[in-house]
Amino acid sequence: MDSTNRIKDVMIGPLEGRKPECLVILLHGANATGSDIIGMAEVLAKKMPRARYIAPTAVHSYMDTPTGRQWFELQGQPMEAIIQGLQQAAPPLEDYLQQVVAEHGLGFEDVVIAGFSQGAMLALYTALRLSTPVAGVVCFSGMLLPADGVDEITARPPVCFLHGADDTVIPADRIKQAITTLMAANVRSEYHICKGLGHAINPESVHYATKFMTRALPCRRP
Repeated sequence: MDSTNRIKDVMIGPLEGRKPECLVILLHGANATGSDIIGMAEVLAKKMPRARYIAPTAVHSYMDTPTGRQWFELQGQPMEAIIQGLQQAAPPLEDYLQQVVAEHGLGFEDVVIAGFSQGAMLALYTALRLSTPVAGVVCFSGMLLPADGVDEITARPPVCFLHGADDTVIPADRIKQAITTLMAANVRSEYHICKGLGHAINPESVHYATKFMTRALPCRRP
């Protein structure tokens, strides 16, 4: 990817002012930007101060909103179109990841990809199809798409699903189905359901994300 055409991003860290030892890539949901999710880094960095947190912004406008972005068109789309959108969005994200990793002199084994909602779908879809597995994937309020599309996977990073029990956008039952499918494909997976939470991220889900990341990443020790 030519640096002039690179996806725009925002980043925080490392807090210790040294060269990053690992990367956490944060993918926003629909009608948002990287700036909307990068705030999570302030919490994550307390346990992983040697990491750099990077939040890219999707290039596609979200409907008619002036600033909101989306990785692929989702609103009102049939499942076939959503899966096609994922397939089209994954290669540019992979190119972006390869460039960011190379710029930092690191490998995919030093990277966790985390996403919210649409960003979680893209994070999981892309990570399962990389030539080299990343250290882990965190899905906040996301889902596995296609639901049975694991025959084509090329990588098996550990996956953590974090979901609201009261999510009406993506029901929590979808997560249990995804876990069953991934485990059958030898993809180590875990999940935590947050009581009283809808389609959102809260301190409880970030807490469990932090625990997962500190196990997965080589720069986990503060």
